[in-house]
Amino acid sequence: MKAICVLFVTSLFAVPVNAVVITCVNESNDVVRIDYDASGEKALPIAFALDVAVDGGATITKVYDYKVGDSNAASPGFGIFPNSMRLDSNGDVIDWGSPVVSGGAGTPSVTLGMASRYYDKKNAPGVKGALCRILIDTHGVSKVNVQVTPNTDGGGVVLEDATVATLTSGGTALGVRVNKCTVTAGSNSATDSISASGFIDVSADKFTIPGSVVVTISSADIVSPCVQTFPINGTTFKAGKYKCTRNEKPLKTSFAFDTATSKFSFAAKNVSLKGLSCPVHIEIKIGDYTGAADIDETIVNGVNRPIPIKLLMGVKDSLRVDKIKVKRSTTSSGDKLTVNGGFTVADRAVNMVSVPFSVTLGSQTFAIPANSFKAGKDKFACSKIVLPDGSVAAGNFNLGTCVFSLTIQKNTVMAGAGSVGLRLKFASFNEAQQVNIQ
Repeated sequence: MKAICVLFVTSLFAVPVNAVVITCVNESNDVVRIDYDASGEKALPIAFALDVAVDGGATITKVYDYKVGDSNAASPGFGIFPNSMRLDSNGDVIDWGSPVVSGGAGTPSVTLGMASRYYDKKNAPGVKGALCRILIDTHGVSKVNVQVTPNTDGGGVVLEDATVATLTSGGTALGVRVNKCTVTAGSNSATDSISASGFIDVSADKFTIPGSVVVTISSADIVSPCVQTFPINGTTFKAGKYKCTRNEKPLKTSFAFDTATSKFSFAAKNVSLKGLSCPVHIEIKIGDYTGAADIDETIVNGVNRPIPIKLLMGVKDSLRVDKIKVKRSTTSSGDKLTVNGGFTVADRAVNMVSVPFSVTLGSQTFAIPANSFKAGKDKFACSKIVLPDGSVAAGNFNLGTCVFSLTIQKNTVMAGAGSVGLRLKFASFNEAQQVNIQ
Protein backbone atom coordinates (compact mmCIF):
# COMPACT_ATOMS: atom_id res chain seq x y z
CA MET A 1 0.00 0.00 0.00
CA LYS A 2 2.98 2.33 0.55
CA ALA A 3 3.58 2.15 -3.20
CA ILE A 4 0.42 4.17 -3.75
CA CYS A 5 1.99 7.39 -2.51
CA VAL A 6 5.22 6.77 -4.42
CA LEU A 7 3.35 6.10 -7.66
CA PHE A 8 1.17 9.16 -7.25
CA VAL A 9 4.06 11.53 -6.51
CA THR A 10 6.27 10.14 -9.27
CA SER A 11 3.54 10.47 -11.90
CA LEU A 12 2.40 13.81 -10.64
CA PHE A 13 5.70 15.54 -11.23
CA ALA A 14 6.90 13.56 -14.24
CA VAL A 15 4.86 15.58 -16.74
CA PRO A 16 3.50 19.10 -17.06
CA VAL A 17 -0.11 20.05 -16.38
CA ASN A 18 -2.00 18.18 -19.07
CA ALA A 19 -5.06 15.93 -19.20
CA VAL A 20 -8.63 15.32 -20.26
CA VAL A 21 -11.68 17.54 -19.98
CA ILE A 22 -12.87 18.69 -16.56
CA THR A 23 -16.32 20.26 -16.25
CA CYS A 24 -18.69 21.57 -13.60
CA VAL A 25 -22.31 20.42 -13.95
CA ASN A 26 -25.04 22.38 -12.22
CA GLU A 27 -27.38 19.82 -10.63
CA SER A 28 -29.56 22.55 -9.08
CA ASN A 29 -30.31 23.18 -5.42
CA ASP A 30 -26.78 24.59 -5.01
CA VAL A 31 -25.10 21.29 -5.94
CA VAL A 32 -22.36 21.10 -8.58
CA ARG A 33 -20.96 17.84 -9.92
CA ILE A 34 -17.32 17.67 -11.06
CA ASP A 35 -16.96 15.44 -14.15
CA TYR A 36 -14.00 14.21 -16.17
CA ASP A 37 -13.86 12.93 -19.74
CA ALA A 38 -10.77 11.19 -21.10
CA SER A 39 -12.40 9.75 -24.21
CA GLY A 40 -10.09 11.82 -26.39
CA GLU A 41 -6.94 10.43 -24.78
CA LYS A 42 -4.96 7.25 -25.39
CA ALA A 43 -4.51 6.60 -21.66
CA LEU A 44 -6.67 6.95 -18.58
CA PRO A 45 -6.04 9.60 -15.94
CA ILE A 46 -4.22 8.37 -12.86
CA ALA A 47 -4.37 11.50 -10.70
CA PHE A 48 -6.30 14.75 -10.37
CA ALA A 49 -5.24 17.94 -8.61
CA LEU A 50 -7.98 20.55 -9.05
CA ASP A 51 -9.01 23.90 -7.63
CA VAL A 52 -12.73 24.61 -7.36
CA ALA A 53 -13.79 28.17 -6.55
CA VAL A 54 -17.07 30.03 -6.06
CA ASP A 55 -17.63 33.78 -6.22
CA GLY A 56 -20.17 36.40 -5.19
CA GLY A 57 -19.75 35.83 -1.46
CA ALA A 58 -20.78 32.16 -1.63
CA THR A 59 -18.88 29.45 0.25
CA ILE A 60 -18.41 25.71 -0.06
CA THR A 61 -20.40 23.65 2.42
CA LYS A 62 -19.02 20.19 1.72
CA VAL A 63 -17.42 17.86 -0.82
CA TYR A 64 -19.21 14.51 -1.07
CA ASP A 65 -20.20 11.54 -3.27
CA TYR A 66 -16.61 10.66 -4.11
CA LYS A 67 -15.13 7.19 -4.55
CA VAL A 68 -13.20 5.81 -1.56
CA GLY A 69 -10.58 3.06 -1.89
CA ASP A 70 -9.27 0.92 -4.74
CA SER A 71 -11.02 1.01 -8.09
CA ASN A 72 -12.88 -2.19 -8.95
CA ALA A 73 -15.47 -3.42 -11.43
CA ALA A 74 -18.33 -2.94 -8.99
CA SER A 75 -17.20 0.51 -7.85
CA PRO A 76 -14.69 2.09 -10.23
CA GLY A 77 -13.13 5.48 -9.62
CA PHE A 78 -10.44 7.60 -8.04
CA GLY A 79 -10.53 6.79 -4.32
CA ILE A 80 -6.90 7.17 -3.30
CA PHE A 81 -6.14 10.37 -1.36
CA PRO A 82 -2.37 10.59 -0.73
CA ASN A 83 -2.64 13.94 1.06
CA SER A 84 -4.82 12.62 3.88
CA MET A 85 -4.80 8.80 3.88
CA ARG A 86 -3.17 7.15 6.90
CA LEU A 87 -1.25 3.87 7.02
CA ASP A 88 -0.28 1.63 9.92
CA SER A 89 3.24 0.34 10.57
CA ASN A 90 2.68 -2.50 8.08
CA GLY A 91 1.69 -0.12 5.32
CA ASP A 92 -1.98 -1.04 5.45
CA VAL A 93 -4.60 1.68 5.13
CA ILE A 94 -6.31 2.57 8.41
CA ASP A 95 -7.97 5.74 7.08
CA TRP A 96 -8.52 6.54 3.41
CA GLY A 97 -8.97 10.23 4.22
CA SER A 98 -10.75 12.55 1.79
CA PRO A 99 -9.97 14.32 -1.50
CA VAL A 100 -9.89 17.72 0.24
CA VAL A 101 -6.29 18.98 0.27
CA SER A 102 -7.00 22.50 1.46
CA GLY A 103 -9.90 24.92 1.82
CA GLY A 104 -13.39 23.48 1.80
CA ALA A 105 -16.16 23.99 4.34
CA GLY A 106 -16.86 27.65 5.01
CA THR A 107 -14.41 28.94 2.40
CA PRO A 108 -14.86 30.07 -1.22
CA SER A 109 -12.46 27.48 -2.65
CA VAL A 110 -11.21 23.94 -2.25
CA THR A 111 -8.25 22.02 -3.63
CA LEU A 112 -8.96 18.41 -4.50
CA GLY A 113 -6.44 15.60 -4.84
CA MET A 114 -7.38 12.06 -5.86
CA ALA A 115 -5.84 9.14 -7.67
CA SER A 116 -6.65 5.60 -8.78
CA ARG A 117 -5.23 2.17 -8.02
CA TYR A 118 -6.35 -1.15 -9.46
CA TYR A 119 -4.82 -4.57 -10.15
CA ASP A 120 -6.58 -5.67 -13.33
CA LYS A 121 -7.78 -3.79 -16.40
CA LYS A 122 -11.38 -4.82 -15.67
CA ASN A 123 -11.17 -2.83 -12.42
CA ALA A 124 -9.98 0.39 -14.07
CA PRO A 125 -11.91 3.66 -13.67
CA GLY A 126 -14.22 4.61 -16.50
CA VAL A 127 -13.06 6.69 -19.43
CA LYS A 128 -15.41 9.36 -18.18
CA GLY A 129 -17.52 9.89 -15.11
CA ALA A 130 -18.10 11.93 -11.97
CA LEU A 131 -15.37 12.72 -9.46
CA CYS A 132 -17.46 14.24 -6.69
CA ARG A 133 -20.24 16.65 -5.81
CA ILE A 134 -19.93 19.98 -4.05
CA LEU A 135 -22.66 21.63 -1.99
CA ILE A 136 -22.55 25.43 -2.02
CA ASP A 137 -23.96 27.92 0.46
CA THR A 138 -25.01 30.99 -1.54
CA HIS A 139 -25.69 33.07 1.60
CA GLY A 140 -28.69 34.54 -0.22
CA VAL A 141 -26.68 35.75 -3.21
CA SER A 142 -28.66 35.52 -6.44
CA LYS A 143 -25.74 34.94 -8.82
CA VAL A 144 -22.90 32.51 -8.11
CA ASN A 145 -20.29 31.22 -10.55
CA VAL A 146 -18.39 27.98 -9.98
CA GLN A 147 -15.03 27.44 -11.66
CA VAL A 148 -12.72 24.41 -11.78
CA THR A 149 -9.07 24.74 -12.82
CA PRO A 150 -5.97 22.55 -12.56
CA ASN A 151 -3.89 22.97 -9.41
CA THR A 152 -0.45 23.53 -10.90
CA ASP A 153 1.39 22.95 -7.61
CA GLY A 154 -0.22 19.52 -7.35
CA GLY A 155 0.44 18.58 -10.96
CA GLY A 156 -2.99 19.19 -12.47
CA VAL A 157 -4.33 16.08 -14.19
CA VAL A 158 -1.94 13.23 -15.06
CA LEU A 159 -2.41 10.26 -17.40
CA GLU A 160 -1.33 6.70 -16.63
CA ASP A 161 1.31 6.67 -19.37
CA ALA A 162 2.54 10.18 -18.47
CA THR A 163 1.91 11.43 -22.01
CA VAL A 164 1.06 15.03 -22.73
CA ALA A 165 -2.62 15.69 -23.42
CA THR A 166 -4.82 18.71 -23.92
CA LEU A 167 -6.39 20.04 -20.73
CA THR A 168 -9.76 21.74 -20.86
CA SER A 169 -11.51 22.91 -17.70
CA GLY A 170 -14.55 25.09 -17.20
CA GLY A 171 -17.20 26.29 -14.83
CA THR A 172 -20.90 26.86 -14.47
CA ALA A 173 -23.36 29.31 -12.99
CA LEU A 174 -25.98 28.19 -10.51
CA GLY A 175 -28.58 28.93 -13.21
CA VAL A 176 -32.05 28.01 -11.93
CA ARG A 177 -32.33 27.55 -8.17
CA VAL A 178 -35.70 26.51 -6.77
CA ASN A 179 -36.23 27.26 -3.08
CA LYS A 180 -39.89 26.28 -2.90
CA CYS A 181 -42.20 24.09 -4.94
CA THR A 182 -45.75 22.98 -4.23
CA VAL A 183 -47.51 20.20 -6.15
CA THR A 184 -51.14 19.17 -5.62
CA ALA A 185 -53.19 16.46 -7.30
CA GLY A 186 -56.70 17.36 -8.41
CA SER A 187 -59.80 15.25 -8.06
CA ASN A 188 -59.84 14.37 -11.75
CA SER A 189 -57.97 14.83 -15.01
CA ALA A 190 -56.35 18.23 -15.69
CA THR A 191 -57.11 19.70 -12.26
CA ASP A 192 -53.59 19.42 -10.84
CA SER A 193 -51.49 22.42 -9.87
CA ILE A 194 -47.85 23.38 -9.35
CA SER A 195 -46.02 26.48 -8.18
CA ALA A 196 -42.31 27.19 -7.87
CA SER A 197 -40.10 30.09 -6.83
CA GLY A 198 -36.42 30.82 -6.54
CA PHE A 199 -33.64 32.47 -8.55
CA ILE A 200 -32.62 32.57 -12.21
CA ASP A 201 -29.17 33.67 -13.30
CA VAL A 202 -30.26 35.47 -16.49
CA SER A 203 -29.46 38.96 -17.73
CA ALA A 204 -32.11 41.67 -18.08
CA ASP A 205 -31.42 42.14 -21.79
CA LYS A 206 -33.14 38.81 -22.51
CA PHE A 207 -36.44 40.53 -21.70
CA THR A 208 -35.85 43.47 -24.04
CA ILE A 209 -36.11 41.30 -27.15
CA PRO A 210 -39.63 40.24 -28.17
CA GLY A 211 -40.00 36.53 -27.66
CA SER A 212 -41.31 34.24 -24.95
CA VAL A 213 -40.70 32.61 -21.60
CA VAL A 214 -41.28 28.85 -21.77
CA VAL A 215 -41.57 26.84 -18.56
CA THR A 216 -41.51 23.05 -18.84
CA ILE A 217 -42.33 20.70 -15.95
CA SER A 218 -41.34 17.06 -16.37
CA SER A 219 -40.05 13.94 -14.63
CA ALA A 220 -39.04 10.39 -15.49
CA ASP A 221 -42.60 9.02 -15.57
CA ILE A 222 -44.70 12.02 -16.57
CA VAL A 223 -47.16 11.13 -19.32
CA SER A 224 -46.90 14.51 -21.03
CA PRO A 225 -44.65 17.39 -19.89
CA CYS A 226 -46.48 20.48 -18.69
CA VAL A 227 -45.37 23.29 -21.01
CA GLN A 228 -46.50 26.87 -20.40
CA THR A 229 -45.58 29.85 -22.60
CA PHE A 230 -45.60 33.54 -21.67
CA PRO A 231 -45.00 36.41 -24.16
CA ILE A 232 -42.17 38.93 -23.79
CA ASN A 233 -43.21 42.39 -24.92
CA GLY A 234 -43.61 45.97 -23.76
CA THR A 235 -46.67 45.04 -21.73
CA THR A 236 -45.16 42.16 -19.79
CA PHE A 237 -41.75 43.74 -19.12
CA LYS A 238 -41.58 47.15 -17.51
CA ALA A 239 -39.04 48.91 -15.28
CA GLY A 240 -36.87 45.84 -14.92
CA LYS A 241 -39.72 43.55 -13.93
CA TYR A 242 -41.44 40.84 -15.95
CA LYS A 243 -44.97 39.76 -15.08
CA CYS A 244 -47.51 37.80 -17.05
CA THR A 245 -50.75 36.18 -15.93
CA ARG A 246 -52.82 34.08 -18.29
CA ASN A 247 -56.40 33.16 -17.45
CA GLU A 248 -57.77 30.78 -20.04
CA LYS A 249 -60.46 28.99 -18.08
CA PRO A 250 -60.06 26.53 -16.57
CA LEU A 251 -56.30 26.96 -17.07
CA LYS A 252 -54.61 29.72 -15.05
CA THR A 253 -50.87 30.37 -15.23
CA SER A 254 -48.43 33.09 -14.20
CA PHE A 255 -44.72 33.89 -14.37
CA ALA A 256 -42.84 36.78 -12.78
CA PHE A 257 -39.17 37.80 -12.66
CA ASP A 258 -37.36 40.73 -11.06
CA THR A 259 -34.07 41.56 -12.80
CA ALA A 260 -32.86 43.47 -9.74
CA THR A 261 -33.11 40.51 -7.36
CA SER A 262 -33.07 37.63 -9.90
CA LYS A 263 -36.11 36.16 -8.13
CA PHE A 264 -38.76 34.30 -10.13
CA SER A 265 -42.14 32.75 -9.43
CA PHE A 266 -44.25 30.41 -11.52
CA ALA A 267 -47.71 28.91 -11.05
CA ALA A 268 -50.04 26.72 -13.09
CA LYS A 269 -53.51 25.60 -12.04
CA ASN A 270 -55.84 23.11 -13.68
CA VAL A 271 -53.13 21.30 -15.62
CA SER A 272 -52.35 17.61 -16.02
CA LEU A 273 -49.33 16.41 -14.05
CA LYS A 274 -50.10 12.71 -14.50
CA GLY A 275 -46.98 10.66 -13.85
CA LEU A 276 -45.07 13.48 -12.13
CA SER A 277 -42.68 12.26 -9.44
CA CYS A 278 -39.44 13.36 -7.82
CA PRO A 279 -37.02 14.52 -8.92
CA VAL A 280 -39.14 17.14 -10.68
CA HIS A 281 -37.35 18.75 -13.63
CA ILE A 282 -38.06 22.44 -14.20
CA GLU A 283 -36.71 24.02 -17.37
CA ILE A 284 -37.01 27.74 -18.08
CA LYS A 285 -36.27 29.19 -21.51
CA ILE A 286 -36.06 32.97 -21.95
CA GLY A 287 -35.15 33.85 -25.51
CA ASP A 288 -31.90 32.01 -26.23
CA TYR A 289 -31.25 31.37 -22.51
CA THR A 290 -32.03 27.94 -21.05
CA GLY A 291 -31.73 27.02 -17.38
CA ALA A 292 -32.95 23.97 -15.51
CA ALA A 293 -33.17 22.46 -12.05
CA ASP A 294 -33.98 19.01 -10.66
CA ILE A 295 -35.73 19.25 -7.30
CA ASP A 296 -36.30 16.44 -4.84
CA GLU A 297 -38.63 15.69 -1.94
CA THR A 298 -36.82 18.13 0.37
CA ILE A 299 -38.02 21.00 -1.83
CA VAL A 300 -41.25 19.67 -3.35
CA ASN A 301 -43.99 20.19 -0.73
CA GLY A 302 -41.34 20.44 1.98
CA VAL A 303 -39.72 17.65 3.97
CA ASN A 304 -42.87 16.57 5.81
CA ARG A 305 -45.30 16.23 2.90
CA PRO A 306 -44.41 14.03 -0.08
CA ILE A 307 -45.39 14.73 -3.66
CA PRO A 308 -48.88 13.26 -4.24
CA ILE A 309 -48.50 9.59 -5.10
CA LYS A 310 -51.91 9.85 -6.76
CA LEU A 311 -50.22 11.38 -9.80
CA LEU A 312 -48.74 7.96 -10.57
CA MET A 313 -52.07 6.10 -10.58
CA GLY A 314 -52.53 4.37 -13.94
CA VAL A 315 -48.92 5.13 -14.85
CA LYS A 316 -46.75 2.80 -12.76
CA ASP A 317 -46.81 0.50 -9.75
CA SER A 318 -45.52 2.27 -6.66
CA LEU A 319 -45.53 1.85 -2.90
CA ARG A 320 -45.07 4.37 -0.10
CA VAL A 321 -45.13 3.26 3.53
CA ASP A 322 -46.10 6.12 5.83
CA LYS A 323 -46.39 4.17 9.06
CA ILE A 324 -45.57 0.68 10.26
CA LYS A 325 -46.00 -0.66 13.76
CA VAL A 326 -45.48 -4.00 15.42
CA LYS A 327 -47.32 -4.45 18.71
CA ARG A 328 -45.58 -7.20 20.59
CA SER A 329 -47.50 -9.59 22.81
CA THR A 330 -46.35 -11.50 25.86
CA THR A 331 -48.40 -14.48 24.70
CA SER A 332 -47.52 -16.87 21.89
CA SER A 333 -48.69 -15.76 18.43
CA GLY A 334 -50.20 -12.58 19.76
CA ASP A 335 -48.28 -9.93 17.81
CA LYS A 336 -50.02 -7.36 15.61
CA LEU A 337 -48.56 -5.79 12.45
CA THR A 338 -50.12 -2.57 11.14
CA VAL A 339 -49.07 -0.85 7.90
CA ASN A 340 -50.46 2.36 6.39
CA GLY A 341 -49.37 4.22 3.28
CA GLY A 342 -49.97 5.02 -0.36
CA PHE A 343 -49.88 2.96 -3.53
CA THR A 344 -50.55 3.17 -7.25
CA VAL A 345 -50.98 0.58 -9.98
CA ALA A 346 -50.06 0.83 -13.63
CA ASP A 347 -53.14 -1.20 -14.53
CA ARG A 348 -56.08 0.86 -13.30
CA ALA A 349 -58.40 -2.08 -14.08
CA VAL A 350 -56.61 -4.46 -11.69
CA ASN A 351 -58.88 -6.96 -9.94
CA MET A 352 -57.63 -7.79 -6.45
CA VAL A 353 -60.49 -10.23 -5.85
CA SER A 354 -59.37 -13.08 -8.07
CA VAL A 355 -55.66 -13.09 -7.23
CA PRO A 356 -53.66 -14.08 -4.15
CA PHE A 357 -52.06 -11.35 -2.06
CA SER A 358 -48.86 -11.57 -0.02
CA VAL A 359 -47.10 -9.40 2.53
CA THR A 360 -43.41 -10.08 3.12
CA LEU A 361 -41.65 -8.48 6.08
CA GLY A 362 -38.00 -9.42 6.12
CA SER A 363 -37.91 -13.19 5.62
CA GLN A 364 -41.49 -13.77 6.80
CA THR A 365 -44.36 -13.94 4.31
CA PHE A 366 -48.06 -13.70 5.11
CA ALA A 367 -50.18 -15.18 2.30
CA ILE A 368 -53.76 -13.98 1.80
CA PRO A 369 -55.62 -16.42 -0.49
CA ALA A 370 -57.41 -15.38 -3.67
CA ASN A 371 -61.06 -14.31 -3.27
CA SER A 372 -60.32 -12.83 0.16
CA PHE A 373 -60.77 -9.23 -1.01
CA LYS A 374 -64.20 -7.90 -1.92
CA ALA A 375 -64.72 -5.21 -4.55
CA GLY A 376 -66.34 -1.91 -3.64
CA LYS A 377 -66.59 1.47 -5.31
CA ASP A 378 -63.04 2.05 -6.51
CA LYS A 379 -61.64 -0.03 -3.67
CA PHE A 380 -60.93 -3.54 -2.43
CA ALA A 381 -61.23 -4.63 1.19
CA CYS A 382 -61.03 -7.75 3.34
CA SER A 383 -61.46 -8.41 7.04
CA LYS A 384 -60.99 -11.28 9.48
CA ILE A 385 -59.32 -13.47 6.89
CA VAL A 386 -57.71 -16.49 8.52
CA LEU A 387 -54.42 -17.26 6.78
CA PRO A 388 -52.84 -20.71 6.36
CA ASP A 389 -50.44 -20.01 9.24
CA GLY A 390 -53.27 -19.05 11.59
CA SER A 391 -52.80 -15.28 11.30
CA VAL A 392 -55.82 -13.04 10.87
CA ALA A 393 -55.60 -10.34 8.18
CA ALA A 394 -57.56 -7.27 7.22
CA GLY A 395 -56.87 -4.76 4.46
CA ASN A 396 -58.26 -1.83 2.55
CA PHE A 397 -56.92 -0.57 -0.80
CA ASN A 398 -58.57 2.53 -2.26
CA LEU A 399 -57.77 3.16 -5.92
CA GLY A 400 -59.39 6.59 -5.82
CA THR A 401 -57.46 8.07 -2.92
CA CYS A 402 -54.40 5.83 -3.43
CA VAL A 403 -54.17 4.92 0.25
CA PHE A 404 -54.03 1.51 1.88
CA SER A 405 -54.06 -0.08 5.31
CA LEU A 406 -53.11 -3.58 6.37
CA THR A 407 -53.39 -5.43 9.66
CA ILE A 408 -52.05 -8.88 10.43
CA GLN A 409 -52.48 -10.20 13.95
CA LYS A 410 -52.45 -13.38 16.00
CA ASN A 411 -48.99 -14.30 14.85
CA THR A 412 -45.38 -13.94 15.93
CA VAL A 413 -43.69 -11.22 13.88
CA MET A 414 -40.13 -12.43 13.38
CA ALA A 415 -38.62 -9.10 12.28
CA GLY A 416 -36.89 -7.29 15.12
CA ALA A 417 -36.28 -3.59 15.62
CA GLY A 418 -34.41 -1.80 12.86
CA SER A 419 -34.49 -1.51 9.08
CA VAL A 420 -36.20 -4.32 7.18
CA GLY A 421 -37.74 -4.79 3.74
CA LEU A 422 -41.51 -4.79 3.24
CA ARG A 423 -42.94 -6.19 0.00
CA LEU A 424 -46.54 -6.33 -1.28
CA LYS A 425 -47.51 -8.64 -4.16
CA PHE A 426 -50.77 -9.08 -6.03
CA ALA A 427 -51.48 -9.57 -9.74
CA SER A 428 -48.59 -7.79 -11.53
CA PHE A 429 -47.94 -5.51 -8.55
CA ASN A 430 -44.63 -6.37 -6.84
CA GLU A 431 -43.24 -3.42 -4.91
CA ALA A 432 -40.96 -3.14 -1.87
CA GLN A 433 -39.66 -0.49 0.50
CA GLN A 434 -37.24 -0.42 3.40
CA VAL A 435 -39.09 0.34 6.64
CA ASN A 436 -37.96 0.96 10.17
CA ILE A 437 -39.50 -1.05 12.98
CA GLN A 438 -39.31 0.46 16.44
